[in-house]
Formats: sequence, structure tokens, C-alpha cells
Amino acid sequence: VLLCPWSEPSFVELRDLCDGLETCGNENKVCSEARSNLRISTSVLTSDNGLSKRLSFCLKGLKNNVHLKDCTTFPKFIFPNHRFFGVADRTSVILPAEIQSCDHMFGELYVYTSCTHNCISSPCPLKNIPRYEVCPEQYPNRIGTVANNKYLAFFTKSFGNFYTNRYFVCDNKIKCIDYSKVCNLVDDCGDGSDEESCTNHFKCNATGHYIPKTSKCDGLFDCLDLSDECNVDCSRNILEGSVLNVISWLVGVIAIVANLIIILKSAPTLTRCKTTVAFINKSLVIAISVGDLFVGCYLFIIAIYDGIIFGEDYCPKQINWITSIDCSKIGVLSTVGSQLSLFAMCGLSLTRIYGIYHSMRIPGKVTWLFSLQFVVSLIIMIASSLSIAVIPILGKFQDFFVNGVNFAKDLKVFIGTPNKQKISAVLESYYGRMLDTELSWKMIYKMVNEMYSHDFEYPDHTTKIPRVDFYGNDGVCLFKYFV
Repeated sequence: VLLCPWSEPSFVELRDLCDGLETCGNENKVCSEARSNLRISTSVLTSDNGLSKRLSFCLKGLKNNVHLKDCTTFPKFIFPNHRFFGVADRTSVILPAEIQSCDHMFGELYVYTSCTHNCISSPCPLKNIPRYEVCPEQYPNRIGTVANNKYLAFFTKSFGNFYTNRYFVCDNKIKCIDYSKVCNLVDDCGDGSDEESCTNHFKCNATGHYIPKTSKCDGLFDCLDLSDECNVDCSRNILEGSVLNVISWLVGVIAIVANLIIILKSAPTLTRCKTTVAFINKSLVIAISVGDLFVGCYLFIIAIYDGIIFGEDYCPKQINWITSIDCSKIGVLSTVGSQLSLFAMCGLSLTRIYGIYHSMRIPGKVTWLFSLQFVVSLIIMIASSLSIAVIPILGKFQDFFVNGVNFAKDLKVFIGTPNKQKISAVLESYYGRMLDTELSWKMIYKMVNEMYSHDFEYPDHTTKIPRVDFYGNDGVCLFKYFV
């Protein structure tokens, strides 16, 4: 359970966490900080004792707004459009005259625009008539009146003697909600009826949670099951496109075969080198071939993972892959190879420059001391390549190189692989004001651990937290230069 430091109750079950309903005081703020969802507005400007609704683009002072449109007035809005005995009040809705997309609207804005037929393809979500007998536990001061001489409807008084029935009746008929809670990405009814006919959302497959339609396929995970990014419209692979996959296979195989031939053919001839220049040149060419062989092996392995092991199933397994030791291993392999080739090429270039400026000097002979010195130089070159590749994944340096972490889905708050900045914002929302300093990963783990109860009755989901290491920032597991 998540402990509630702000109000009663003192905890909230994980199954009820981040469902959009405020169960635990500051719960919604904590959950919203952990997600990339845009902040939405669900209410519109109300005037004239609640009988006039001005929609967003028809407010004064928006002359410079690129979306400003000519406005019109829908003078007598009421649902349903029946005759109600003794009730003459109607809502005046001021809205853009031009029909528009309602996929970016929520709450009252969505309801009034769609139900006045001003949406391009969004149906009006209002469907159940607010009859007198519905929602019996709510509105004890309701007033009943005859509608169309056929049934009894209920109204409530507001602003003195004004009667309104602006309530959405859930399909279960036991709950009614305000229009601001309709199509607001939250299942306020409990049966999904206030969201099911809305066109402004994407519904996560496993959890049934709603996210803005614009958050689908935006490159950021907003669903715990990753269904907003892993679907038929925007699923991804390690290598984007079959062309890259074919190139990876082809270049990888050629690099492995060609460099193996060079190494096997060149190594035995080292002993026949009579001069230091020839020995250095041949040795460095072999070192370059070893580095290129490693890079070729990396390309071949990536092609295997992309085309055979994962294939079209990579997207839902992406987080497991970028937090895996295998991703770090092939990242180290490619980095060692590229650095070794780079150092060897630098050495080869320096040798040639030396030869140009000392072209008249007779090359020295290969001696035992010279061979030892060159071997030591080669060891330093290999050790430097290994250090550059391995240091970023050592736990001692995690505060410098870890890109993010993957908390267990059962914790509900965190989705995907949030980085330090994202997690720090969540912690500040949970604990309140914090010092303006960067938290270490060790401190972050401790603070997240203390957000949840660890009594013996509840499983502890904070003990194992996979890291997105330096090589796991994307699926190709490459060294991040200049980052």
C-alpha cells in the first residue's frame, strides 16, 4: 500500500492508486508528476447565475490567439431537449461558430461543444435522462417535475430560484456526476459510461486507464502495460526499418570475416618483421582489425536480437532489454572495439608522421627491449579502451551515468523508466518542499521505499529496481558521446 502523509485514510491500496479518483489527499498530484500527460481543463467560464457558459476560444482578451474564431450563441441548451413543467431556465452556450475537432477538449468544454453539434466527429456523451428515480443517494433536495407529460424528471436549485439539471447519469443509474467530470480521462462513474463514448482519449489495454489521445504514440510511456506506444499504429523495433536490419547483417558479417582473415594472415608474419617501423605498422593494423572485429560482432549480435530474438515483439519487451546486462555487454563490446581502433589509428598516424620527418634515417632493428616496450604500449591502449567502456556501468559512478530506473508495475506511481528529474518531482509532490539539490540514486531508492508499507502482509516491490545503465538509453545499446 501507499502511505498517505497528507490526510485520512492513512494508506491507499495499490489497486486503487492513480485511478484519477482522490483517495489519499495528494495522490493525484503525485501520479500526474510521474506521467507525461498534459494538464487538462475540465470547466468553462460561467456567468449569469450559472446559466451562461463561455467556451475557451470565445473569451475576451484572446485577440492574439491563433485559434480565435468567430463565436455564436446556442441560446437554449438543456438535456434532454424536452418540455419541463414549471422550468423555463435554459443554459446559454457561447462557442466558436466553426465546427472543430473535439479530441483536445475535456469535461464541460467537450460536453457543450459535442452536444451542440459543433464537433467534427465526436458524439454527444449525454444519453441517460435524469429521471427523478435515478441516483437516489444524491441530491436530497431535488425537485421533481413532469417532462413531456410522460415521466418525472429531477432538477436542483442554484443561485436562488434557478433550476438546472446539468448532470450526467451513469449507466448504473446509482451515480450522477457534473458535466466537468464527463470525458475527463477519469472513470468517475465506476462503470466507464462517462468515458466510453468520448473520442479524446486512449484507453490502456491492461489497466483500463485513460490518457489524452495526443499522448498515444508520442514516444513516452503513459500506460503501465505500454500499450500507448506498443500497438499497431506505432510499435517499434531495435533497428527502425528493414533496410537498417539488412545493413547490420551485411556489414556485421563482412567485418567479422574480413578482419578474421586479416588477423589470421598477419599475426604469423610479425616475427618476420626486421625493422621497428614494419613491426609497428603491422601490429597496429592487427590492432585495428581486432577493434573492427569487435564492432562487426556488435552489429551481428544487434541484428540477431532485432530480427530473430525480438522481431515484432520488441516494443513490449523494450524496458527489459534496455535494463538488461546483455545490452550493457554488447555496448561494452562495441565501445572497446571502436576505442581500440581509434587508438591504433592514432598510433599508426603518428608513426607515419615520424617516418615523414625522419625519412633519411635508417629504421632500427626489432630488439627484445623494443618488443617489450611496444607490448606495454599495446596493453595501455587496451586497458584505456576497457576503462572507457566499463567505467560508465560501475555502480560507484551511477549518479553520473544511470539514465533512469524501472520500478515494479505494482507500485502504480511510476511508468516506464523515469529519470532523476521525473522521480525528484514525484518525491517533492509526495513529501512536500525539498532542498534545491540533486538527489543521489541511493537517496532516491530510500525515499521511494519509504513511500510504501512493508508490513509482512504486503509484498515488497521496492527491493529490486533495474537500472537503465549508460548503454541502455535506447535499444541499440551504444556509447553516448558528448552526453
